[in-house]
Amino acid sequence: PPTRLCLCAGHSSLSFSGYYIRYRLYDLLPSEMKVSFRIRTLQSRGVIMFTPTQPCMLLQQWAEGKLWFRLACDLGGGPPGAMSISGSGVSDGRWHTLVLELNRNFSSLTLDNRYGDGSRGPAFTHSLAAGTSVYFGALVQSPKSGLLDGQKDPEVLEGFQGCLDSVTINTNELPLHNKRSQHAEVVGLAEVKLGCVLYPDVCLQQPCQNGAACSSRPSGGESPGV
Repeated sequence: PPTRLCLCAGHSSLSFSGYYIRYRLYDLLPSEMKVSFRIRTLQSRGVIMFTPTQPCMLLQQWAEGKLWFRLACDLGGGPPGAMSISGSGVSDGRWHTLVLELNRNFSSLTLDNRYGDGSRGPAFTHSLAAGTSVYFGALVQSPKSGLLDGQKDPEVLEGFQGCLDSVTINTNELPLHNKRSQHAEVVGLAEVKLGCVLYPDVCLQQPCQNGAACSSRPSGGESPGV
């Protein structure tokens, strides 16, 4: 389908339909990491961010759109001990701002300027080496030997459907769609598009007649235009 740009999010949005974008980080991150972005989705469950190497990190929507973060990658049996955001989830079709901060003293997860239940989570005592891969949009693994990096024909699990905007790691904004920057480059891309389109996007089926234009609503529905 043609790319559709979401004007409210500017030029820095990516749309995910259940697959992923993979970044390689150029910089060493010595025991301190801050990830921030805006998120928009109708989906109630899916992996948003994943690192396959130690420390293995997983940020996901677990149930009813609620956000969880953990330093473990096993999807089975629920996320005990994870940091989470209480109250309503993010699967309402609106833009939300999320900040994940990890350092030697504590870990914190903040949604729309509200701390999560685990705002004083486990200390982050590892370093992310230069060359580390970070996936956004799914948990990606080798179909034969588990959570390994750089395999051909990977298995994609718990794919995210929605939009991410202005993704930064330690204040450095990540490049978009097959690009590179001073701090990172895109080394893998699967069904990720520029702009913001919520899936399922009813306008892709062209429901309007008599020359009317279709406009997607924030809730995921449609309204006729002129």
